[in-house]
Amino acid sequence: MNTSGCIEFDERQDVLSSLEQCAFSLTQVRQSSHAWKWVIISLHSALQGAMACHLSGTANIGSLTKKNAEKRLKWNRSFEGKDPGVVAIAGELFDRIIGSSKRLEETYGEKISVTKEQEKSFVRLHNLRNGFSHFGTKSWCLGLSPN
Repeated sequence: MNTSGCIEFDERQDVLSSLEQCAFSLTQVRQSSHAWKWVIISLHSALQGAMACHLSGTANIGSLTKKNAEKRLKWNRSFEGKDPGVVAIAGELFDRIIGSSKRLEETYGEKISVTKEQEKSFVRLHNLRNGFSHFGTKSWCLGLSPN
């Protein structure tokens, strides 16, 4: 914690702390099936942070929304106002990672090849996370099969 009373994270620290939370939550699922919620949210957070790290090149805009990447470039020249560093949604980052969407920087991580099964797993994780993160009043039932 810094002197302002805030906890600060960058995308690298977020990946690590999200993986730590995921590992901890996995140890809790035998005691409480509700721990699966935190497994899903923390695993998704770790994956999104890892994609942001992979896509961020030297200008550090590769993981931002297109609109905010343009704003960040202008901000980098002037350093006036608030940093417009809004990361793109996980689906867009995934599309950039696998090369099905245009990347915003030339100095970024290599395209990653994924199988159809891996792509389906990402979509499933993303949809599960959205069920927990973007919800109104409702209850949930997750079918957790071994596959």
